[in-house]
Amino acid sequence: MRPLRIFLAGSVLAVLIVLVPSAGAAEPRIDPALRQLYLSQITSASPPASLATRIETERARVRSEEQKQLTTLVEAANAGQGSAPESIETAVRQQQALVDMLKARQQEAQVDLDVLGDEEDALQDNETAAQGNALDGVRRRMADLLSRRAVLEERLSAIGGVLGEQQDRLTRLGAQERAEALDVLVRIAMYVGLLALIVVAERFVRRRLIVRIRDRNRRYFAVKIFTGSVYVLVIGWAIYRLSGDYPGFVTSFAIVGAGIAVALQSIIKDIVGWILIMQKRLFRIGQRVTIGPHTGDVADISLLRTTLVEVNNSATPDIARVGQTLYVPNSLVLEGPVLNFHATSDFVEAEIPVTVTYDSDWKQAEEILRKILKEQVGEYVERARAQHVHRTAHFFASQEPPEPRVFTDLSPDGILFTLRFQIPIGRKRSIVSAISHDILERFLQADPKISLAYKTVAIVQ
Repeated sequence: MRPLRIFLAGSVLAVLIVLVPSAGAAEPRIDPALRQLYLSQITSASPPASLATRIETERARVRSEEQKQLTTLVEAANAGQGSAPESIETAVRQQQALVDMLKARQQEAQVDLDVLGDEEDALQDNETAAQGNALDGVRRRMADLLSRRAVLEERLSAIGGVLGEQQDRLTRLGAQERAEALDVLVRIAMYVGLLALIVVAERFVRRRLIVRIRDRNRRYFAVKIFTGSVYVLVIGWAIYRLSGDYPGFVTSFAIVGAGIAVALQSIIKDIVGWILIMQKRLFRIGQRVTIGPHTGDVADISLLRTTLVEVNNSATPDIARVGQTLYVPNSLVLEGPVLNFHATSDFVEAEIPVTVTYDSDWKQAEEILRKILKEQVGEYVERARAQHVHRTAHFFASQEPPEPRVFTDLSPDGILFTLRFQIPIGRKRSIVSAISHDILERFLQADPKISLAYKTVAIVQ
């Protein structure tokens, strides 16, 4: 609305300059009454004192008319500004335009008055030498000149009075503009100082008080909730205060925000990715995920980045932590697949191949392997099933985690047993090592002895 109001005010001012005769660049007019009085004064050998009084009265009337016309112009210009301009800057610009216009009219009238002064000197010289009809013509021209000169002098007087008032108003508006600018600077400094104080206080609470919470998960979520709440409240309060103090702030903020959104598309995508992660619960702190080409344990989920502690994503089912920290943009969850190893449960299936010779008691070997699995990993089955049921309640999942199993197969090297069982994610090596150690001891103690089959190479000469 502000550009429209400025346009309307300027249009009103321009139209009035054209329509009001005394305000425009008009030819100095001849007032008939003044012309007749000046002609009587010139032609009379001894003009009466009342004639001078009548001339002063007519000049006062002309001055009053000029003042009324200028007042009409100024009031119309102020009406175009409105009783309460949207900003002091707009009022100052419009008032400056009005003052400049009055100065231009004043200068123009002064130039015309100087020209009339030269003409008056020339007519006085002609009057001295003229006689008869020529003298009458010179006197009539002199009366015209004096009438125009009187109008110009009264116009200059009226313009001077109005111009002084408008310059005073411009001075007051300029002082008000400087005061408001200073007030804006003080408010900005206050907001910046308050923001810095809040940041320091938030950091103190986070590093000195919340850090005393012993439980890691509670401490992490306490930090996230406290920090997020503080900054959301601060931003909301700042927008509320600025929109109240400066009504055009919301519109300006929306326009600037649209430009920022175009310029910072990647950051906007990161924020949208964060919203998707939190709303859809794609993963949580401590879970192992693969985002794009990166695999690791989730250490932090922020507005723009997800922090992963990298793991060794080899071709084997084992994924061991290697300790490097990765900061992954949240926008990757929008652009590619996300693998959450904990989506159905905190367990993963592992297997161990064991081959015994054909001479060994394969039934006894199978029984030993089943007992070992039950002892080592039997406790994980019910936990994996419970988690599977809970986490897949909103999905179609046809299979639940099975009991530990031992599959038997025949191979060229011997009888192949394949052990399959559930283990916690990230503990494959330690559990497989314990199971392998137990198998070696049990086979060694078996009666008759159970021998492991392996490939041999014999070189015959």
